[in-house]
Amino acid sequence: MITRIPAHGKFAAPLLFALTLGLFVAGVLSPYGARANPCDPGTPPEQAHEDAHEVPCTDPGHDRVHGEVIEVNAGRDQELTLNVFPPRTDSRLYLDRGDQMAVELEGFDLSGAFFRTQEVDGRTEIADIEITDSVDTPKLHPTAVSIDPVQESLTLTLPDLTNHAHSSGEHLVIIIRKGTGMLAPEIPRGFDEKEDPYRVEITFVDSDDGRPPSAAAEENSIAVRNPVSSTVPGATVRVELATFAENVIHGTDEISVDFSGLSVDASFTVPATVTPSTVQIRHGERTYNPSSVLVQGQKVILTVPSGEDIRVQIVGDYTITFSQSAEIKNPFSAGNRIITVSSFVHGNDEDQITAVIRRTTFVPPGEGARGSAFTLEGRGYADGTVTVFDGNDDTIGSGETLASVNTEMGAFQLSLTAKGTLGQKSYRLWTLDSNGVTDATEFTIESSMSFQPDRLEVGSQLKITISDWDDIDPGPTAVTIGGRPAFVTGAQEYEHCFEPTGIVEADDRGVVSLYVNIPAGVPSGIQTVSVYGSGQLQLVDVVEGRDDPISKRECSGLEPGEPKGSPVAIPGRRAVLRDKPNPIASRTIEVAARPLQLIPDTAARGQRITILGSGFDRISGDGRDIRLISVGGREVAEAPSRFEVPSNGDIALTVTVPDGIPDGLNEVRVEGRDESHASGTLTVPEPAVTVAPEQSGRGSRVRVAGTGFIANGLVSLFYGDGGDLANGDEQLGAAVADSKGGFTAEFRVPIDTELGKQHRVTAVAREDRRDGSPPVRADGGHSLPGGKITASPKAVCPGDTLTIRGENLPPFAYVRSVHIGGVNVSPGPLPTTDRNGVFATEVTVPHLELGNQIVRAEISNIVLADVVEVVGATLTGPPRMVFKEMLKAGVLFRIWKHENSTQNWFLFDPNPVYADFNTLTHVGSDDILWVGLHEPHTFQGDSLASGWNLIKLD
Repeated sequence: MITRIPAHGKFAAPLLFALTLGLFVAGVLSPYGARANPCDPGTPPEQAHEDAHEVPCTDPGHDRVHGEVIEVNAGRDQELTLNVFPPRTDSRLYLDRGDQMAVELEGFDLSGAFFRTQEVDGRTEIADIEITDSVDTPKLHPTAVSIDPVQESLTLTLPDLTNHAHSSGEHLVIIIRKGTGMLAPEIPRGFDEKEDPYRVEITFVDSDDGRPPSAAAEENSIAVRNPVSSTVPGATVRVELATFAENVIHGTDEISVDFSGLSVDASFTVPATVTPSTVQIRHGERTYNPSSVLVQGQKVILTVPSGEDIRVQIVGDYTITFSQSAEIKNPFSAGNRIITVSSFVHGNDEDQITAVIRRTTFVPPGEGARGSAFTLEGRGYADGTVTVFDGNDDTIGSGETLASVNTEMGAFQLSLTAKGTLGQKSYRLWTLDSNGVTDATEFTIESSMSFQPDRLEVGSQLKITISDWDDIDPGPTAVTIGGRPAFVTGAQEYEHCFEPTGIVEADDRGVVSLYVNIPAGVPSGIQTVSVYGSGQLQLVDVVEGRDDPISKRECSGLEPGEPKGSPVAIPGRRAVLRDKPNPIASRTIEVAARPLQLIPDTAARGQRITILGSGFDRISGDGRDIRLISVGGREVAEAPSRFEVPSNGDIALTVTVPDGIPDGLNEVRVEGRDESHASGTLTVPEPAVTVAPEQSGRGSRVRVAGTGFIANGLVSLFYGDGGDLANGDEQLGAAVADSKGGFTAEFRVPIDTELGKQHRVTAVAREDRRDGSPPVRADGGHSLPGGKITASPKAVCPGDTLTIRGENLPPFAYVRSVHIGGVNVSPGPLPTTDRNGVFATEVTVPHLELGNQIVRAEISNIVLADVVEVVGATLTGPPRMVFKEMLKAGVLFRIWKHENSTQNWFLFDPNPVYADFNTLTHVGSDDILWVGLHEPHTFQGDSLASGWNLIKLD
């Protein structure tokens, strides 16, 4: 016979002890529900660890928490499986002679709980609760259960059976069956770091000796399913709604899922359309896609599928899942948001499921030096203004307000600077939204350094100030600059450990100040200064100039109670920095080498320069303490051993600038045997040549001047295209550069140089290039003008004489032909060019069509051309043009013209004697002229007589 035990009033339960533990997410039934402790004897270890966890039983960390997070559906009556370990530190036996177990289920509603009883071998047992230790041991049922809804607890009374006793730390399982009326909490918990799951605390009460109750060694927790896959506001989520139907839902029925909230920002965002393939309805072992999906604002209506092969009947628990591709997004404001599921079959068949949306306030990456910039980001805030302030509490004090920012869709971003007071390791920020809700986050302050000065030379003293020193370490134990130790603390050695000594400790504000010298050998330029704390040293034994590590810990690493032992004093022991430790703080500084003075500071390769410097150490006794002298990374030819360092440390060295260094700025470096060094900058001029004149003919003399070549070196000159000096270019001569790399030279342009082309004049320093460095060379330009002919005058009449002149041509070459407008007018005998490539000849213009005509001359194998205009005889213009035929025939001796309007006479006489008396400069149509001829002549088609003729121009 089975009866029910209902819930009753407040139960005087034993004192319950709260425990905390790390937990793992599980299903509704724990994976430990029917499984032995994996480390119990007799359990196959490989299979046990494959099923349960991956930590070996022999691992020191294996005895940590093995509790479970049991995931449940909100507000549901469902089966629970709890893992239990009796206290590990107690030697007593449990579960014997009427012992009790108190189970506190935080957040559960036990007001309607009831448990079935059953009769077994004449005793009453609770049928809905089972206790076991493995799958092979018979299940133990409590003889009674007391329910306290106020304390949210159950007290189980165990049967008086000694063969069911259990040892301390032995793994047990409690199974509470479904159907007891215990309802899980309504609000999801445990889905981020801000809130823990609901606790399940189990206490053992020993009835033998009356000793106080003992809390279980492990703890379970209940995590209510959050229907959304992410608690981030505004995120696209997967929605899984574990719901139920009190009445049967058939195919073609409709299920409504309402995502709307109290306001726009508190509502889920639902797209205009949702594809049926992105929604699943699961009932029992079967899963369906809705036949259609209708979106009405924030409400989604699903049509249950139906058809010949589909017979859907949904009743009781079922699940609706919207995949992430359905594009449903969380509300933009944080809080508990209700998703309502209802069926249109019965109006009261409605389930309200709570989704938790978390407000997030964060500062990625969340750490940096004081004074560094960072971005404060927030999501899930109420619409309106967010005030940001700092301080130790959530109340805005005087001067604590940092900024105000408006939210957009519940989110904001704000750029801030890490502040706070020195010594504080975190900078707390508070936010206050328009609803008066506060939130806080922290920016971790890392140690930072400052220098004084921020640029200095090797050997100079540097002040290092470290702010916000890591309070775990007492102070810096070592400093390196450019990887070289600048400071390492001493050490006091004991039998079992050593302690750093001479540590500069931080003050009460977390500030450390120390002074170090830039060590010798640190290269010039930007170098890293790193400061190291304790735990980063090792003890070494100095043997024959080398460091042999000693395997001793720092005393701070001893186990509690482990003695240091007696002090040890061994000569040659010291503390050094371990290989590749992590610094507390780092920063770069510019290290400047000691300056050198160069005379001169601009010099060519091979030129002698003098180097002046100071601050070098004389350590060898013979004064020869210069280890290296280099210019542009190349050692000078002079051996460093030739130079001595006087007692005052000043040096004066005269060296030769090496060949093969690049143009421009080159470092001059002098290093001492003590690894000290100094540097200066030498400018090496770029080689250059100038050519004058830049254009001239064959055989002309050209002057070349060069600078920046190898001092006192031989310079060869080449004339050609500048491409391959070995093939094709003509060597014109050589010059010797002076002591500063300059030279001047002359050459004659080769007689066979191609005309009308730009040529290169190349100067190359002749040096042994076996080191692979490029030759010292420079180019200049020189051109020869191209040949041309000129015909004059540019306007001619048929029968006129045309003069043709040619220049820039091969010397002593025949003018093979002359053509005007295609008509051969070559003179006889053929003219030739002179030694300078010039010729001139006269030809008669043949009768051609009026207009432009080409004048072409062929000289040797060169054809040149010009253009003239052939015009008709003109009767308007200067008298010499109008009467040119008479002048050419030699018959014209004078012309008179009378101007009626002025009654003046105008004269033209071709005789040069009367050139200054000529007043007739222009004649034209209709002019009446007196023309005097020596002989008769035809003009304008008329015959004019010898003597004076009165004519009128047409």
